[in-house]
Amino acid sequence: MKVNQFYIREDVVIDLSRVMNASALIAGRTRSGKTTGILSVFILPALMQGRDEFGSEIVIVDPKSAELSMCPHVLAPKLDGDVEHIYEAVCNFNRARVVRQRIINEAGLAEGKAVKWWDLGMHASILFLDEYVSLQGMLPKKASKEKPNYSLEEFKNQIRQIATQGASAGCFLILSTAEASVGTGGLEAAVNKACGIRVLFKPSKAEASYLWSSEQLEVLRERRFGAGDAWFSADDGLHDRPRFVKFPFLEFGEYEALSVLLTQYYEEKEHRAEGGDATHCASVKTS
Repeated sequence: MKVNQFYIREDVVIDLSRVMNASALIAGRTRSGKTTGILSVFILPALMQGRDEFGSEIVIVDPKSAELSMCPHVLAPKLDGDVEHIYEAVCNFNRARVVRQRIINEAGLAEGKAVKWWDLGMHASILFLDEYVSLQGMLPKKASKEKPNYSLEEFKNQIRQIATQGASAGCFLILSTAEASVGTGGLEAAVNKACGIRVLFKPSKAEASYLWSSEQLEVLRERRFGAGDAWFSADDGLHDRPRFVKFPFLEFGEYEALSVLLTQYYEEKEHRAEGGDATHCASVKTS
C-alpha cells in the first residue's frame, strides 16, 4: 500500500495525491459503523505504515471518553472535564505541519522543482477528532489572563490552519460527528470547504443535504441501510459525486488491533528519541 492511498474497497481508493482538499468530514449515528469505518480505512493502515523521519503523527481524540479512550495514547477529557492537554496536542500537530512544510519547500528549492510530501518519503499525519462538535463545547469560550492562548477561538484557529494548509504537508483532519446537521453547523465555512472527503453512514437524504447539493443527491436512492453502508465522495476527479459504498467488515477486534498498533507507533517515537534519531519537528516552536 502506498503511503498516500487508503482503500475503502479494492476498486474504491482514496488517493491523497489526487484529492484537492483531503481532510474528511464523516457523519453517522450510533451503531452506523462510522468508527469502525474510520479505523479500518484510515487509522489502522496509517499506523501500520509506521512513522516517517519528518515528525509524522497519528493523534486520536475521544471527547466522549468511550471505547476509543480505552486504547493507549488516545486523548480524552480528564476526570474534571479539563481538555487543555487535547488543545496542546492540536497545537503540536499544527507546529509539526509548519515544520514539515518548511522541509518540503527547502527540498523544492534545492531541486528546482515542486516537491510533494510523498516524494520525500513522508507518511500521512492524521488528527482524528471524534464527535468534533462535542469537543468544541468543552473548551473555554474566553481565554483567562493566566492562559491567554487557551480558548475555543484559538482552538478553532488551529483547526482552520490544519484544514486549509495541511494537505500540502501531508497533514489531514478527520472530523467525526453523530449528525450531519450538527456537524456541518459546528464547522466554520473554511473548515467545511476543506473537507473534500465526505462520508455519511446509514444515510438519509435529509441528513445528506447538509453534505452535498440537491443536484448531487438526485441519483441516489434511500433504502434500508446496515452498519458500514454509506454515501461517499472525494474531490479527486473520480469520486466527486456521492455514491454508495460499503465499508470493510473487520474479522478482528478493531479496538484490540488499535491498541496494539498505537503501542507500537508510540514506542517507535520513544525509540527514535532515545537513539538520537530525532524527528524533524520534535517540540519545535514556530514564530
